[in-house]
Amino acid sequence: MSTTRFGRGEGTQEGIVTTSYRASLQQLPGALTFSTVSTGLVTFIMVLTIPFPVVYQAATEAGWTAGQIGSWFFAVLATGALMQLVLTLGYRQPLAAGVSTVATAFLVRALPTVTVEEAVGAYVLCGALFVVLGVTGVFGRYLDAIPQAVVMGMLAGALLRFETDIFQEVVKAPAVVGPAVVAWLVASRLRSRFVPPVAAALIVGVVSALAGGLGAGSVIPIGLTLPELYQPRFTLTAFLSLTIPLLLLVASQNASAIGALWTHGYRPPANAVTVSTGLFSILAGLMGAQGVSLGAQRSAVAADPSVHPLSEMRYSAMVVDAGCVLASAAVATTMVGLFTVLPVGVVRVVAGLAMLPVVVQALAHAVGEGRFRFGGFAALVIAASNVSVLGVSSVFWALVLAPPLSVILDRKPADQR
Repeated sequence: MSTTRFGRGEGTQEGIVTTSYRASLQQLPGALTFSTVSTGLVTFIMVLTIPFPVVYQAATEAGWTAGQIGSWFFAVLATGALMQLVLTLGYRQPLAAGVSTVATAFLVRALPTVTVEEAVGAYVLCGALFVVLGVTGVFGRYLDAIPQAVVMGMLAGALLRFETDIFQEVVKAPAVVGPAVVAWLVASRLRSRFVPPVAAALIVGVVSALAGGLGAGSVIPIGLTLPELYQPRFTLTAFLSLTIPLLLLVASQNASAIGALWTHGYRPPANAVTVSTGLFSILAGLMGAQGVSLGAQRSAVAADPSVHPLSEMRYSAMVVDAGCVLASAAVATTMVGLFTVLPVGVVRVVAGLAMLPVVVQALAHAVGEGRFRFGGFAALVIAASNVSVLGVSSVFWALVLAPPLSVILDRKPADQR
């Protein structure tokens, strides 16, 4: 992954150049077409349906209150949308930003081992490290520090539970969660850009729950959401269990998003992205959220030539998306209330379906035919064990133990060198 200097003019390419905010805003009305607006609405639906069942599951299993979860929702929505506007308008590229679904899924395992204040301290440290990485320009070298197979193995192991939950919940309540799985399968087969499979699963899951009388009589709070601010507490346990794995996962997700945009001819500003990730993650962390990153899926959707024939106009879809996300942040507590009335099984199944492509891709990278496949498998097994050692979660130990195991197990025989 190549990097560029942080500053105006970086990431330029013929036909796709950085620009001033004033020029971007002046060009915006002409860039808004039916296709760009509808694409922005579709990616907004992706924001609400893909990561937030995972966010809700992580927070509830960690014992957070409804107010704390509402603050978390507000933080990742508002800071993600603001980061998206800063980058999209500043560079006139469809740079989607928001909550990292992968990092959130990891928190389902790691978050219950620390207090809220310790988690906030870990998030703030993670953001600060991103700022250092971006300012010093070592983003590319940092990504190469640990074999990618090990990182992907750790990720697959941490997320494996999401996929086993699907079958368990289908067996427990087939009439409620079964239709959601069927809807996901049908939408996946149809491959409609306007009906994401996870959105179809969530909608059908809600309808199934209501048809079964679940959630009847529940009161959903209606009103504006004000975030809660926390005093961070810095501990070694939280740093090892949260900060380091989150740093790797978010950096990898940023790299994936940058790579997705490269395939469409864009040259995203890697170091500006890294610094922005750090600054907005610090802000989100103080409100109890794990921070933000680029969104590979949404960026890829908005960068597709079908959105607009002119590549420098596709950024408008992300402006529409960000406006919708900011509006939804204002009613984050209501969103939490909607998830509260859903059966736990529906939330877990939708979360598992949302993470399925990520887990499959991580497994392929971890235990494929690459050089470090035994190290990747070791990281998978250790992370999936869910065993804490010295108060530190198995996810961290996967990153510590898998690399030396890879040196031993993945070493080629002398006659093959």
